[in-house]
Amino acid sequence: MSRTVAKNTLSLEEFTNTMAGIWTSCINKGTLDEAPMAYKEYGKIEAYLEPSVEIVKRVRPLYNFKATEEKSWREKKMADKERKLAKANAGIL
Repeated sequence: MSRTVAKNTLSLEEFTNTMAGIWTSCINKGTLDEAPMAYKEYGKIEAYLEPSVEIVKRVRPLYNFKATEEKSWREKKMADKERKLAKANAGIL
């Protein structure tokens, strides 16, 4: 799947569900093209490799980080708090 197809067809809910059990703070629209569903299925990759390698173990990530320009919900929440605090300190609120 191309990055454009991934961004246009995958959902954040689907992305979030596939990341269950993996700590991450970067599930957002800006990283949809990095969702697990955007990659080839591991079974197909294993089938291609099977004639030349022996797969003894498959590892699963514990932590996931993707750089993106879009802020995570935590960053948005903190920025909103900082804006409100700055306005309160300036006497705007």
